[in-house]
Amino acid sequence: MNSRETPASDRTKEQIAASLKGLMETKPLTKITIREITDACHINRGTFYYHFRDIYSVVKWILEKETYSYIDAYATLLTYEDAVRFILNYARSNRYIVKCALDTFAMEELRQFFHKDIRRAIKNMIEEIASDRQVSNKYLDFLTDFYAYALINLLIEWIKNGMKEDDDTIVRQIRTVVSGTVELALKNAEEEHC
Repeated sequence: MNSRETPASDRTKEQIAASLKGLMETKPLTKITIREITDACHINRGTFYYHFRDIYSVVKWILEKETYSYIDAYATLLTYEDAVRFILNYARSNRYIVKCALDTFAMEELRQFFHKDIRRAIKNMIEEIASDRQVSNKYLDFLTDFYAYALINLLIEWIKNGMKEDDDTIVRQIRTVVSGTVELALKNAEEEHC
């Protein structure tokens, strides 16, 4: 918690976020003004700017707060499939926020956002499989990032294409690709002394 983060500050941020979410249900983010947000939550512009740089920083805060609270609570229990299912469910439940983030943020920022959620679960899976292998930590990090970014890019494309495929189909397709390939990559790395 930094010096600006107090319980009252958190409540104000939550109030601003709730107002923005309500407005986003009826109009595109690019048409929402700070004035509309401040009027909806009965604060002044100075209070808004004390907590957030702009509207986009509110959207990022919403995404971070909602996903990190879940991921942090279940971090040790999550498998990569759990992480994928969580993101799919979150994206469907918050379609307007996620689509807005995809439309307005730099693509790299969105990738980094998803990376934080998925990487930990992928790393746990890879470390468990690699426990009896002689493979460097550097290679384990490489392999973790390889799979995390592959999953992230698939999820971003799924969102961009309208979230049409159902969760079970996506998870099954990912499992089909991942199943066995991590073991093979670790075996090859051990033989190549990576």
